[in-house]
Amino acid sequence: MLSKAEGLTHAQLVSKHPPSELTLAGLLYHLALVEENWMEVRFSGLPDREPWASVDWDADPNWEFALPRAWSLNS
Repeated sequence: MLSKAEGLTHAQLVSKHPPSELTLAGLLYHLALVEENWMEVRFSGLPDREPWASVDWDADPNWEFALPRAWSLNS
């Protein structure tokens, strides 16, 4: 997946593609977080840690697809 995004600019990675709010960087972030969670919690039996432990999934069900604010073009 990362090889497909290699060479893209920051602007290209964080561009939204209407009507979705999803960005390529958000998708890569989601994949990394899910892989980390599966390896640590599901396979190793470790407890949830940040950033998962404090996520309010009811308030933001798409949290894992949103980029950290530091990655935003507007920051």
